[in-house]
Amino acid sequence: MSFLSPWFFAGLLLVAGPIIAHLIRRATKDRIAFSALRFLSPSTPRLDRRSRIQHPLLLAIRCLIIALLVLAFARPYWMQTAPPVETDDQARLVITLLDRSASMQQEGRWENAVERVETIVEELAPSDVFALVAFDNVSEVLITAEQWQQTLAPERAGLVTANLRGQSPTWQATWVDNAVARALETVREVTELLGGTSGAELIIVSDLTTGTRLSGLAGLDWPADTIVRLETVESVADTEGFALQWLGWGTDNGLGAPARVRISGAPPPTPQTLSLQLQDANTNEPWGDPHEIVMSTSGTQLVSIPVSNDAPAALQIDLLGDHSDLGRSLYVVRDLTREVKFQIWGDPNVNDTRKAGFYLQSATAGWRDPRVVNPAEAAPDSPALHVVTGRLSASERTELQQELVTGAFVLVLADSTELVDLSAQLAEETGWHGRPYQPAEPLLFGQIDFTHPLFASFADPRFSDFTRIRFTHPVEITLPGDSAAVVVARFDNQQPAVLESTVGSGRLIVWATGWSPQSSPWVLSTKFVPWLETLADRATGGDRPVAVTDLSQIDRLDLPSDAVLPDAPGVFPVRGNNPTSRLVGLNVPPGETQNTLLRWDAFEEVGMPLANNVVATSVLPRQSGPLPESGLVSESRQRAWRWFILIAVGLLIIEGLLATYFNRRSRPEPELAAPTA
Repeated sequence: MSFLSPWFFAGLLLVAGPIIAHLIRRATKDRIAFSALRFLSPSTPRLDRRSRIQHPLLLAIRCLIIALLVLAFARPYWMQTAPPVETDDQARLVITLLDRSASMQQEGRWENAVERVETIVEELAPSDVFALVAFDNVSEVLITAEQWQQTLAPERAGLVTANLRGQSPTWQATWVDNAVARALETVREVTELLGGTSGAELIIVSDLTTGTRLSGLAGLDWPADTIVRLETVESVADTEGFALQWLGWGTDNGLGAPARVRISGAPPPTPQTLSLQLQDANTNEPWGDPHEIVMSTSGTQLVSIPVSNDAPAALQIDLLGDHSDLGRSLYVVRDLTREVKFQIWGDPNVNDTRKAGFYLQSATAGWRDPRVVNPAEAAPDSPALHVVTGRLSASERTELQQELVTGAFVLVLADSTELVDLSAQLAEETGWHGRPYQPAEPLLFGQIDFTHPLFASFADPRFSDFTRIRFTHPVEITLPGDSAAVVVARFDNQQPAVLESTVGSGRLIVWATGWSPQSSPWVLSTKFVPWLETLADRATGGDRPVAVTDLSQIDRLDLPSDAVLPDAPGVFPVRGNNPTSRLVGLNVPPGETQNTLLRWDAFEEVGMPLANNVVATSVLPRQSGPLPESGLVSESRQRAWRWFILIAVGLLIIEGLLATYFNRRSRPEPELAAPTA
């Protein structure tokens, strides 16, 4: 005999209760008063070695009742073997992949998909193994093969229904490749569990539109005898409507950057007029008049919607006159231009082509983001980028030091000993020494840290070649051993070429050379402007923050790990790694608004073994001879606990009758008083 819940045997300790009750001496129930009673003191029942068990038969029945109840709760069963069933059917491993992406929100698609899954379960044989995986841009195993095997056959349909009841379509993208990869992991796990090779039947229940991602399927290692069956679900409503896709903000034409969108859908038989309406995303109030578009028979139209500078920061673009709910709205945030306060120190002449100031002024003149502004025009709290190309007065040094400490970026082109001393003063260090010299051969960059933000944009081998940039008038900079400055790049003679140091809230960057064409062709190279833009981006807080994206690309927002991620389209305030919060427009992934079905051969191109092209049947290895029956199945079939409960109830009735009999027997007959004369 074995037990499913042996921990219930701890209840046998309750047997001590009846035993103690029978050992206690009971006070006499019939009390006879006599004259000397007041001279005696009452005694309480106590246990001692001379205590005797009262009514041992009654005690045995009570203890047996407790023992039977404990046995019933422990759920006993007897191990048995189940002979193999003679049948032509082989056990199959069936893994159903249920699409719960945003496109399944079309009317009727989700209900249709749930019905398909329930039909698949109904068609399974009792020996089949089933698993259920729900997916959008992530995959979640709802029912494992182990759970399926541990569930009784009559209860399996209820297990599937209970798991489907807690599911609903999300607003995420359809990544079939991730779901299939997760299903193949389940196939290998079951194979390892059974100790042999096996295949499986993967059933994908999805709308399978052209927005479905299949790229990750290429090169997958498919287990032997594994086939895939596609179950396409459709919407009960007319889904031939148009949808909006965000293309970004256009070029500023003086009135504000226009919103660029694409309207796509099934080609209409005749030109059709649609309207786009801007409205405040916070108040839902219309902004301006509707913008009318005539859709051609091509089914696709690119539209630029004028947006004035006084428009709200968060906008909603609605497609009017269309009957499709999915993709009829876009949530956008106006692309506000960043500004950086830019100033050149020590070389006010920006018209001399022999000076670095000329090339700095020319390189930054056409920037749109960040936009370079003069210190007099910039806001007081604007980020600042200062470039030092010559000697400074004492007051200028003090002013520049204050700017650096409060968060500005300062670039010093140290082509002289005096500028090396200035760099040491700005770095708040001593012991810097500089020595200008002219090497016999021009120096090259011998070592560059491409992981550092200053040169990270050149890390790709296509852009990391600096061998054409030579330096004829470098400065040899010697740093003290305790310097906090980091050497970002070195010349090929191992002398520091580019240094960076953190000072207060700002950054100090020092080049050990000037930027005039006589010193180096650096300002004439194709790497000069991108490097300077990278420095300006860092000065303004990093790369341009994402203002409009879709829910499947939410990881691009660079949010803290404890941030609460939105799960529906809309405009949301987000707080990145800096303390300033900003607005972000989140939309439905573009592929989810498409209603055109994938081509059938798209699955074959990525190597998916479709069922209609595979003749072999997917089977699991079967063991020959008697198979051990699981404890759960044996106990459920035998249900011995019912008999123990029935016996306990019968003994409880006997115990009640015996207790009544012994109680009456121990009660003495009352004496009759003699009649008085």
